[in-house]
Amino acid sequence: MSELESVEKPVEFPETEYVEDGQNKLIIKCKYCTSKILDKKSAKYITQEKDLPLMQQDKNKEGEVQSERINQFYHVENMYTFENMGFYTYCCKPQVPKLCGL
Repeated sequence: MSELESVEKPVEFPETEYVEDGQNKLIIKCKYCTSKILDKKSAKYITQEKDLPLMQQDKNKEGEVQSERINQFYHVENMYTFENMGFYTYCCKPQVPKLCGL
């Protein structure tokens, strides 16, 4: 294998109105209360398919968790990168976001 083949190639990210150099191009705000969640260029853009619970569940469907399939994310290395977010630990579960707009 030549030296050129063993060198990792940089991942190419789509340059869009929201992504620049593989990071969030703009400040990210909550769509419900407009509090700032992430500063510019503080998170890495990734594509990975996941099912996430909806933030607002239909109250008529008790016991059923509604979800949506998402395939684009901003990833942070440290959960304290978030702005205006509260975290709590519940019975040995990982820390999860609790509130925005503190």
